[in-house]
Amino acid sequence: GIGFVADAGGRASREIVDAALAALNRVRHRGAVAADARSGDGAGILLPLPQAFYRDLVTRTGLGPQSAARIGVATVFLSNLAGDEGAAERRGVRHALEDACHAEQLEVTGWRHVPVESNALGDEARATAPQIEQAILRAETASTDAEAEARCYRARKRAERAIAAAGLRG
Repeated sequence: GIGFVADAGGRASREIVDAALAALNRVRHRGAVAADARSGDGAGILLPLPQAFYRDLVTRTGLGPQSAARIGVATVFLSNLAGDEGAAERRGVRHALEDACHAEQLEVTGWRHVPVESNALGDEARATAPQIEQAILRAETASTDAEAEARCYRARKRAERAIAAAGLRG
């Protein structure tokens, strides 16, 4: 099944997150946990992009635009293969995304590694967990939020096709 927890007025609050986490904890009996009792089934919570967090991040790190340009974030799940093969896969996926963004007049201003608490994962999940990175995007020439979002969507589809055509796991 599918469950939803939301505020009817569209307001963000910690209470909604707490309610969603409580709902996820209530489905353990429905097979939402692997045999190691620590690996979940991939269920999660979808949250809006925290603009203040990312604006502060790009200011502190220099990863993104210092202007009031529209910024976006592409969350990318990369291969967890070790060694040269894994590094080549990750480079290929990053390159495909950057090319796709360029084609849609989006600038990739930087990449950040997403911090993960791997000790919270079960053995199965830890062994197969992807490396998670975020590309910080700038849509300076977009005249509206809707136009910027449409460009991001098209860039995602371009990148997915390029990654599949190259036989990359990304």
